[in-house]
Amino acid sequence: MRILKVLLVLAPCVTVLGFYGGWFPLPTYGSDGEYHEVDVSLTSGPDILRDEAGNVTEPTTDLAGQVTAEVGEFGDRAINNVKSDDE
Repeated sequence: MRILKVLLVLAPCVTVLGFYGGWFPLPTYGSDGEYHEVDVSLTSGPDILRDEAGNVTEPTTDLAGQVTAEVGEFGDRAINNVKSDDE
């Protein structure tokens, strides 16, 4: 059951990262209004995945730090509100 939950979380994440990282290009309409097809080929390797993971690590760490700081501030305000209600 736990594996199913992990797969349900990972599948959309990989899909979103794939489209964002250009792993899965989509066909588009050009400025001339013509339909441009894209040949899709999926290649993967440890070097490609390592590079992509490196590109994601720093922004994710920064975002996690920001969220942690905001949650800490929210918690401090909640504690102060509870203390002022007790007085």
